[in-house]
Amino acid sequence: MSFLLNLLGGLGGQIYIYLALVLGSFGAGFYVEHLRFADFANQVQMAAQKQEIENAAKEKEQQIAIRSLENEYEAKLSANHNYLSRMYDSSPNQLSSLNSATITINGTTKSCMAIATDSADDAQQIIALQAYITNLQDIVNGSK
Repeated sequence: MSFLLNLLGGLGGQIYIYLALVLGSFGAGFYVEHLRFADFANQVQMAAQKQEIENAAKEKEQQIAIRSLENEYEAKLSANHNYLSRMYDSSPNQLSSLNSATITINGTTKSCMAIATDSADDAQQIIALQAYITNLQDIVNGSK
């Protein structure tokens, strides 16, 4: 230890100056890098805050669009309900617009309700005819 002290003392203060310069430059470099890092951290924080604000704005836009679509859906659903409710009389089995509506086919005017009833009767007859033909085919083929 005394040798080291003699060496340091013998060199006069040069070593101290060099040591101070090395430590000073290291400290200055560390300080500069610390400032750069602090600046980078501030930039990242500002970018993150900006992105959060943009995300909040986009989320609000999406909520507005969703509300708009919901309102449009509700309006169309309400319009459809109103249209269908106007078609029905007080009794749910009769259609008011069909009762009063008429149509002319080949010069013959008929009410739409009569046409609907005739169509239902025709459908019933077709179903009965299909069952009868199936039954006849089974008899002819010998399965019954």
